Amino acid sequence: MNDRKVLMRRFIAYLVDWYVGALVVSFPIGLFSQKLFGTANNLNLLKFPESYGVIAGILSMICGLFYFVVVPTWIWKGQTLGKHILHLKIVGNNNDDINLKTMLIREVLVIMLFEERMYNISTILQQLFTLLTHIQVVRAVVTIFWVITIVSALLVVLSKNAQSLHDRIAHTIVVRV
Repeated sequence: MNDRKVLMRRFIAYLVDWYVGALVVSFPIGLFSQKLFGTANNLNLLKFPESYGVIAGILSMICGLFYFVVVPTWIWKGQTLGKHILHLKIVGNNNDDINLKTMLIREVLVIMLFEERMYNISTILQQLFTLLTHIQVVRAVVTIFWVITIVSALLVVLSKNAQSLHDRIAHTIVVRV
């Protein structure tokens, strides 16, 4: 897996998923923003009245879970749109199909919570956490998450099987199909 062409495919797939995922996740927030402020440009839940921010945040999380978990688990077995377009697939370490548990570990537990700089949904999760608990996520925590994200990206480039941190924890690999 660790040849330059496949790594480039994986990077482009990531960019596609980053962009499409951001659109999908931001859609409910944009709708609420349009209704509340007359513009869809206010995507910061912390600037919403609290109840609207919580509802918009929860709807955004549902949209994100649909795109990053439901689609690759049941619709395009092992593929998000980016991976589908670039002919890549997430499989188990033994090349078996992934399941819901695997995708929840990979996408939610590791990527959304710890490699949180990878996707827009993580920022929304932080804002939702702040709205629900009234506890601000401190810069030190965000910095730690940046470091984890960078280490994960380096693992893809430098390891022989191109497994990121989330792949290693979820026991998955990304293969060309």
